Amino acid sequence: MQDVKRAGQKYIRFLDSVGRHRFCVLDGSAINLIAENGDNVVKLCHYLSSNDVEIDGDRWTVQEFIQEMKLRNIVVRPLEE
Repeated sequence: MQDVKRAGQKYIRFLDSVGRHRFCVLDGSAINLIAENGDNVVKLCHYLSSNDVEIDGDRWTVQEFIQEMKLRNIVVRPLEE
């Protein structure tokens, strides 16, 4: 996975389970987690490296995070502003 940078800003790339690009969010932005029952939670994301992200204080590889959310049947989307 490569770093995504624009004008000195870092973006976090979220990929699906087979490595296809889903979306990017700017370092310090938020994502929306939507459960099967419709519950909606907003989580703050911080870029750590091209493979690692901090989401609400927890460190994940992007791939592990997406896989875990898939197992929990949680949809991950960028927060609409």
